[in-house]
Amino acid sequence: MLDKSVATYEKRIATFSQNHPVCKRLESTNGFGSLTATAIYTYLGNGRQFKNGRCAAASLGLVPRQHSSGNKQVLGRITKTGNGYLRYLLVNAGRSLVKYCDRYDDPYQSRLQQLVARKGKNKAAVAAANKLARIAWAVVAKSVEYKDTRHKKV
Repeated sequence: MLDKSVATYEKRIATFSQNHPVCKRLESTNGFGSLTATAIYTYLGNGRQFKNGRCAAASLGLVPRQHSSGNKQVLGRITKTGNGYLRYLLVNAGRSLVKYCDRYDDPYQSRLQQLVARKGKNKAAVAAANKLARIAWAVVAKSVEYKDTRHKKV
């Protein structure tokens, strides 16, 4: 009974995502499926309440905590403020990008590979989630298509 109910709601979400232009644009972005696209759309709305992508990522708690004084700047863990479920979805999308970053040849994926080598997979996944939140804000607020610059390695 519960599985049937879950399947019904998943189908409704997929149908909504297919029929809504903003969700379709979000789904064209790497790492976003229908569930993540609809969740981001419901959270961001038209995106105008945020000044820029960094503010949108900060509202989701995907930016580092700062302990700064004078000339010394110390960055800590992510703040974890805001919508925890959406942050969870974005971090899992980031994990997917990290897992498959060696399959593509573009500047962002090579930067992600270097970040994995330096900081580890988990921190790289959170950094990718931050980037995805900023991209999602741009797609929603500016009503533009995401341009995929990835090329498969031969």
